[in-house]
Amino acid sequence: MKKILALTMLLYIGFLSSAYIAFANGYKTSCDHPKASAQLSRAQSLASAGKLEEAYSAAGKASEFCIIGEGFTKADKAMSDQIDAETKRLANEIAKLKEKQGDFENAVKWYEAAGNYDQADKTMMKWVDAKPKNKGVLSIAISHFKNLKGDVFVAVSDDKQRRQKAHGYLKDLEHIASVRGDNDLVEENKVFGGKIKEDGYIARSQIAIISAKEWFWFFNDTKMGNARNRAERRGDLFFTGKGEEDPGALNNALNYYEIAENEGRIKSVKARGNELGDAHARKGKLERALKYYQAVGNDAKVEELSGTAEKKKEQTEGQRKEKFKKEQGSLEKELGF
Repeated sequence: MKKILALTMLLYIGFLSSAYIAFANGYKTSCDHPKASAQLSRAQSLASAGKLEEAYSAAGKASEFCIIGEGFTKADKAMSDQIDAETKRLANEIAKLKEKQGDFENAVKWYEAAGNYDQADKTMMKWVDAKPKNKGVLSIAISHFKNLKGDVFVAVSDDKQRRQKAHGYLKDLEHIASVRGDNDLVEENKVFGGKIKEDGYIARSQIAIISAKEWFWFFNDTKMGNARNRAERRGDLFFTGKGEEDPGALNNALNYYEIAENEGRIKSVKARGNELGDAHARKGKLERALKYYQAVGNDAKVEELSGTAEKKKEQTEGQRKEKFKKEQGSLEKELGF
Protein backbone atom coordinates (compact mmCIF):
# COMPACT_ATOMS: atom_id res chain seq x y z
CA MET A 1 0.00 0.00 0.00
CA LYS A 2 2.79 2.41 0.89
CA LYS A 3 4.50 1.66 -2.44
CA ILE A 4 1.28 2.44 -4.30
CA LEU A 5 0.90 5.69 -2.38
CA ALA A 6 4.47 6.73 -3.10
CA LEU A 7 4.23 5.78 -6.77
CA THR A 8 0.94 7.54 -7.43
CA MET A 9 2.06 10.70 -5.68
CA LEU A 10 5.28 10.67 -7.66
CA LEU A 11 3.25 10.49 -10.85
CA TYR A 12 1.42 13.68 -9.95
CA ILE A 13 4.57 15.43 -8.74
CA GLY A 14 6.27 14.25 -11.93
CA PHE A 15 3.52 15.88 -13.97
CA LEU A 16 4.03 19.20 -12.22
CA SER A 17 7.79 18.94 -12.63
CA SER A 18 7.49 18.07 -16.31
CA ALA A 19 5.23 21.07 -16.90
CA TYR A 20 7.71 23.36 -15.13
CA ILE A 21 10.68 21.96 -17.07
CA ALA A 22 8.73 22.35 -20.32
CA PHE A 23 8.25 26.06 -19.65
CA ALA A 24 11.77 26.59 -18.29
CA ASN A 25 13.46 24.96 -21.26
CA GLY A 26 11.20 26.37 -23.95
CA TYR A 27 9.69 23.01 -24.90
CA LYS A 28 6.62 22.95 -27.04
CA THR A 29 3.28 21.75 -25.79
CA SER A 30 2.62 18.06 -26.26
CA CYS A 31 -1.04 17.25 -25.55
CA ASP A 32 -2.63 14.14 -27.07
CA HIS A 33 -6.27 14.85 -26.25
CA PRO A 34 -7.71 11.42 -27.22
CA LYS A 35 -5.18 9.48 -25.10
CA ALA A 36 -5.47 11.88 -22.16
CA SER A 37 -9.27 11.71 -22.33
CA ALA A 38 -9.15 7.91 -22.46
CA GLN A 39 -7.04 7.81 -19.31
CA LEU A 40 -9.40 10.20 -17.55
CA SER A 41 -12.38 8.05 -18.52
CA ARG A 42 -10.56 4.99 -17.18
CA ALA A 43 -9.84 6.87 -13.94
CA GLN A 44 -13.51 7.79 -13.53
CA SER A 45 -14.61 4.19 -14.18
CA LEU A 46 -12.19 2.88 -11.57
CA ALA A 47 -13.38 5.51 -9.09
CA SER A 48 -17.01 4.47 -9.67
CA ALA A 49 -15.98 0.90 -8.88
CA GLY A 50 -14.50 2.06 -5.56
CA LYS A 51 -10.91 1.59 -6.74
CA LEU A 52 -9.82 5.07 -5.78
CA GLU A 53 -6.05 4.57 -5.62
CA GLU A 54 -6.00 2.85 -9.00
CA ALA A 55 -8.12 5.69 -10.33
CA TYR A 56 -5.63 8.21 -8.98
CA SER A 57 -2.81 6.37 -10.73
CA ALA A 58 -4.76 6.39 -14.00
CA ALA A 59 -5.41 10.13 -13.71
CA GLY A 60 -1.71 10.67 -13.09
CA LYS A 61 -0.97 8.67 -16.24
CA ALA A 62 -3.23 11.03 -18.19
CA SER A 63 -0.89 13.89 -17.30
CA GLU A 64 1.87 12.18 -19.27
CA PHE A 65 -0.18 12.72 -22.43
CA CYS A 66 -0.63 16.44 -21.87
CA ILE A 67 2.54 18.40 -21.14
CA ILE A 68 2.00 22.15 -21.31
CA GLY A 69 4.84 24.23 -22.74
CA GLU A 70 5.18 26.91 -25.40
CA GLY A 71 2.41 27.39 -27.90
CA PHE A 72 -0.38 25.74 -25.92
CA THR A 73 -3.98 26.35 -26.97
CA LYS A 74 -7.02 27.01 -24.79
CA ALA A 75 -8.06 23.42 -25.41
CA ASP A 76 -4.66 22.17 -24.24
CA LYS A 77 -4.89 24.29 -21.10
CA ALA A 78 -8.45 23.10 -20.44
CA MET A 79 -7.36 19.47 -20.73
CA SER A 80 -4.41 20.03 -18.41
CA ASP A 81 -6.65 21.77 -15.87
CA GLN A 82 -9.19 18.95 -16.10
CA ILE A 83 -6.49 16.35 -15.36
CA ASP A 84 -5.19 18.40 -12.45
CA ALA A 85 -8.67 18.86 -10.98
CA GLU A 86 -9.53 15.15 -11.30
CA THR A 87 -6.24 14.08 -9.77
CA LYS A 88 -6.75 16.38 -6.78
CA ARG A 89 -10.40 15.34 -6.41
CA LEU A 90 -9.43 11.67 -6.26
CA ALA A 91 -6.62 12.36 -3.80
CA ASN A 92 -9.07 14.21 -1.57
CA GLU A 93 -11.56 11.32 -1.69
CA ILE A 94 -8.82 8.86 -0.76
CA ALA A 95 -7.76 11.15 2.09
CA LYS A 96 -11.29 11.28 3.49
CA LEU A 97 -11.51 7.49 3.36
CA LYS A 98 -8.14 7.09 5.13
CA GLU A 99 -9.20 9.58 7.79
CA LYS A 100 -12.48 7.72 8.36
CA GLN A 101 -10.51 4.48 8.78
CA GLY A 102 -8.27 6.13 11.38
CA ASP A 103 -5.23 5.98 9.10
CA PHE A 104 -4.32 9.58 9.85
CA GLU A 105 -0.72 9.28 8.65
CA ASN A 106 -1.71 8.44 5.08
CA ALA A 107 -4.74 10.74 5.23
CA VAL A 108 -2.37 13.67 5.77
CA LYS A 109 -0.27 12.65 2.76
CA TRP A 110 -3.31 12.32 0.52
CA TYR A 111 -4.76 15.66 1.60
CA GLU A 112 -1.45 17.28 0.73
CA ALA A 113 -1.43 15.52 -2.64
CA ALA A 114 -4.89 17.02 -3.16
CA GLY A 115 -3.61 20.47 -2.25
CA ASN A 116 -6.04 20.48 0.70
CA TYR A 117 -3.44 21.77 3.14
CA ASP A 118 -5.90 23.10 5.71
CA GLN A 119 -7.45 19.65 6.15
CA ALA A 120 -4.01 18.03 6.12
CA ASP A 121 -2.99 20.18 9.10
CA LYS A 122 -6.22 19.45 10.99
CA THR A 123 -5.81 15.74 10.36
CA MET A 124 -2.24 15.87 11.62
CA MET A 125 -3.55 17.21 14.92
CA LYS A 126 -6.18 14.46 15.02
CA TRP A 127 -3.37 11.93 14.66
CA VAL A 128 -1.52 13.46 17.62
CA ASP A 129 -4.68 13.31 19.75
CA ALA A 130 -5.30 9.69 18.74
CA LYS A 131 -1.81 8.65 19.95
CA PRO A 132 -1.41 10.18 23.45
CA LYS A 133 1.54 7.94 24.36
CA ASN A 134 3.36 8.09 21.04
CA LYS A 135 6.25 10.55 20.99
CA GLY A 136 7.10 9.59 17.42
CA VAL A 137 3.79 10.98 16.17
CA LEU A 138 4.33 14.23 18.05
CA SER A 139 7.79 14.51 16.51
CA ILE A 140 6.33 14.00 13.02
CA ALA A 141 3.70 16.66 13.72
CA ILE A 142 6.34 19.16 14.83
CA SER A 143 8.35 18.50 11.68
CA HIS A 144 5.17 18.84 9.65
CA PHE A 145 4.64 22.39 10.88
CA LYS A 146 8.16 23.67 10.93
CA ASN A 147 11.74 23.40 9.78
CA LEU A 148 14.39 24.94 11.92
CA LYS A 149 17.53 26.69 10.76
CA GLY A 150 19.08 27.85 13.97
CA ASP A 151 16.21 29.65 15.65
CA VAL A 152 14.57 30.76 12.41
CA PHE A 153 11.16 29.33 11.61
CA VAL A 154 10.72 28.27 8.02
CA ALA A 155 7.10 27.56 7.09
CA VAL A 156 6.24 24.43 5.12
CA SER A 157 4.26 26.61 2.73
CA ASP A 158 4.66 30.08 1.29
CA ASP A 159 0.97 30.64 1.97
CA LYS A 160 0.79 33.39 4.61
CA GLN A 161 -2.42 32.11 6.18
CA ARG A 162 -1.07 28.59 6.52
CA ARG A 163 2.13 29.98 7.94
CA GLN A 164 0.21 31.79 10.66
CA LYS A 165 -1.83 28.69 11.42
CA ALA A 166 1.36 26.63 11.63
CA HIS A 167 2.57 28.88 14.45
CA GLY A 168 -0.73 28.29 16.24
CA TYR A 169 -0.53 24.53 15.80
CA LEU A 170 3.02 24.54 17.16
CA LYS A 171 1.77 26.34 20.27
CA ASP A 172 -0.90 23.65 20.64
CA LEU A 173 1.72 20.91 20.29
CA GLU A 174 3.90 22.61 22.90
CA HIS A 175 0.97 22.60 25.33
CA ILE A 176 0.20 18.95 24.55
CA ALA A 177 3.81 17.89 25.17
CA SER A 178 3.92 19.80 28.45
CA VAL A 179 0.65 18.29 29.73
CA ARG A 180 1.76 14.78 28.79
CA GLY A 181 5.02 15.27 30.69
CA ASP A 182 3.04 16.45 33.72
CA ASN A 183 0.80 13.39 33.46
CA ASP A 184 3.82 11.08 33.52
CA LEU A 185 5.07 12.70 36.72
CA VAL A 186 1.63 12.34 38.31
CA GLU A 187 1.61 8.67 37.35
CA GLU A 188 5.13 8.22 38.73
CA ASN A 189 4.05 9.66 42.06
CA LYS A 190 1.18 7.17 42.26
CA VAL A 191 3.52 4.28 41.51
CA PHE A 192 6.33 5.30 43.87
CA GLY A 193 4.40 7.17 46.55
CA GLY A 194 1.61 4.68 47.07
CA LYS A 195 1.27 2.95 50.43
CA ILE A 196 1.33 -0.46 48.75
CA LYS A 197 4.40 -0.98 46.59
CA GLU A 198 3.72 -3.28 43.65
CA ASP A 199 6.34 -5.50 42.05
CA GLY A 200 8.52 -3.54 39.65
CA TYR A 201 7.49 -0.17 41.06
CA ILE A 202 11.05 1.18 40.92
CA ALA A 203 11.46 0.35 37.22
CA ARG A 204 8.02 1.81 36.45
CA SER A 205 8.93 4.95 38.38
CA GLN A 206 12.14 5.41 36.44
CA ILE A 207 10.42 4.80 33.10
CA ALA A 208 7.76 7.40 33.94
CA ILE A 209 10.35 10.06 34.81
CA ILE A 210 12.34 9.34 31.64
CA SER A 211 9.13 9.60 29.62
CA ALA A 212 8.31 12.97 31.23
CA LYS A 213 11.78 14.25 30.34
CA GLU A 214 11.27 13.17 26.73
CA TRP A 215 7.96 15.07 26.47
CA PHE A 216 9.53 18.20 28.00
CA TRP A 217 12.52 17.92 25.65
CA PHE A 218 10.49 18.61 22.49
CA PHE A 219 10.07 22.31 23.25
CA ASN A 220 12.88 22.77 25.78
CA ASP A 221 10.24 23.03 28.51
CA THR A 222 11.43 24.57 31.79
CA LYS A 223 9.55 21.72 33.49
CA MET A 224 12.50 19.51 32.60
CA GLY A 225 13.87 20.65 35.96
CA ASN A 226 10.83 19.15 37.70
CA ALA A 227 11.59 15.73 36.22
CA ARG A 228 15.26 15.92 37.14
CA ASN A 229 14.44 17.01 40.69
CA ARG A 230 11.99 14.14 41.05
CA ALA A 231 14.63 11.63 39.99
CA GLU A 232 17.17 13.19 42.35
CA ARG A 233 14.80 12.94 45.31
CA ARG A 234 14.08 9.29 44.55
CA GLY A 235 17.79 8.59 44.36
CA ASP A 236 18.38 10.28 47.73
CA LEU A 237 15.90 7.87 49.35
CA PHE A 238 18.14 4.95 48.39
CA PHE A 239 21.47 6.63 49.07
CA THR A 240 20.95 7.32 52.77
CA GLY A 241 21.50 5.40 56.01
CA LYS A 242 21.61 1.65 55.52
CA GLY A 243 21.00 2.13 51.83
CA GLU A 244 24.69 2.95 51.46
CA GLU A 245 25.54 -0.59 52.54
CA ASP A 246 23.14 -2.38 50.19
CA PRO A 247 24.24 -3.10 46.58
CA GLY A 248 20.66 -3.04 45.31
CA ALA A 249 19.98 0.34 46.92
CA LEU A 250 23.20 1.74 45.48
CA ASN A 251 22.21 0.57 42.01
CA ASN A 252 18.75 2.17 42.33
CA ALA A 253 20.30 5.42 43.53
CA LEU A 254 22.76 5.42 40.63
CA ASN A 255 19.99 4.87 38.08
CA TYR A 256 17.92 7.72 39.48
CA TYR A 257 20.88 10.09 39.60
CA GLU A 258 21.70 9.27 35.99
CA ILE A 259 18.11 10.14 35.04
CA ALA A 260 18.55 13.37 37.03
CA GLU A 261 21.83 13.98 35.20
CA ASN A 262 23.44 14.85 38.55
CA GLU A 263 27.13 14.16 37.96
CA GLY A 264 28.08 14.98 41.56
CA ARG A 265 25.79 12.38 43.07
CA ILE A 266 26.66 9.83 40.38
CA LYS A 267 30.29 10.21 41.34
CA SER A 268 29.47 9.81 45.07
CA VAL A 269 27.48 6.60 44.55
CA LYS A 270 30.18 5.05 42.42
CA ALA A 271 32.86 6.00 44.94
CA ARG A 272 30.87 4.44 47.79
CA GLY A 273 30.18 1.24 45.85
CA ASN A 274 33.83 0.84 44.88
CA GLU A 275 34.92 1.56 48.45
CA LEU A 276 32.65 -1.18 49.83
CA GLY A 277 33.68 -3.55 47.06
CA ASP A 278 37.36 -3.02 47.85
CA ALA A 279 36.75 -3.55 51.58
CA HIS A 280 34.99 -6.88 51.02
CA ALA A 281 37.60 -7.99 48.48
CA ARG A 282 40.36 -7.42 51.07
CA LYS A 283 38.43 -9.65 53.48
CA GLY A 284 38.20 -12.35 50.83
CA LYS A 285 34.44 -11.89 50.45
CA LEU A 286 34.71 -11.85 46.70
CA GLU A 287 31.08 -12.60 45.82
CA ARG A 288 29.89 -9.74 48.02
CA ALA A 289 32.55 -7.47 46.53
CA LEU A 290 31.35 -8.37 43.04
CA LYS A 291 27.82 -7.28 43.89
CA TYR A 292 29.05 -3.82 44.87
CA TYR A 293 31.14 -3.45 41.73
CA GLN A 294 28.22 -4.61 39.57
CA ALA A 295 25.86 -2.20 41.34
CA VAL A 296 27.96 0.83 40.38
CA GLY A 297 28.96 -0.41 36.92
CA ASN A 298 32.66 -1.05 37.59
CA ASP A 299 33.06 -3.54 34.75
CA ALA A 300 36.84 -3.71 35.03
CA LYS A 301 36.67 -4.85 38.66
CA VAL A 302 33.85 -7.26 37.89
CA GLU A 303 35.92 -8.89 35.14
CA GLU A 304 38.99 -8.98 37.36
CA LEU A 305 37.24 -10.60 40.31
CA SER A 306 34.92 -12.92 38.41
CA GLY A 307 37.72 -15.34 37.54
CA THR A 308 39.16 -15.20 41.04
CA ALA A 309 35.77 -15.74 42.65
CA GLU A 310 35.03 -18.69 40.38
CA LYS A 311 38.37 -20.33 41.17
CA LYS A 312 37.78 -19.83 44.89
CA LYS A 313 34.32 -21.32 44.57
CA GLU A 314 35.70 -24.36 42.74
CA GLN A 315 38.44 -24.71 45.34
CA THR A 316 35.95 -24.53 48.20
CA GLU A 317 33.69 -27.06 46.50
CA GLY A 318 36.64 -29.41 45.98
CA GLN A 319 37.63 -29.11 49.64
CA ARG A 320 34.04 -29.81 50.68
CA LYS A 321 33.88 -32.95 48.53
CA GLU A 322 37.27 -34.16 49.83
CA LYS A 323 36.14 -33.65 53.43
CA PHE A 324 32.90 -35.53 52.71
CA LYS A 325 34.83 -38.49 51.25
CA LYS A 326 37.09 -38.68 54.30
CA GLU A 327 34.18 -38.52 56.70
CA GLN A 328 32.32 -41.12 54.66
CA GLY A 329 35.37 -43.44 54.73
CA SER A 330 35.74 -43.07 58.50
CA LEU A 331 32.07 -43.84 59.02
CA GLU A 332 32.25 -46.96 56.80
CA LYS A 333 35.23 -48.26 58.83
CA GLU A 334 33.43 -47.61 62.07
CA LEU A 335 30.35 -49.50 60.86
CA GLY A 336 32.46 -52.39 59.50
CA PHE A 337 31.67 -51.91 55.82
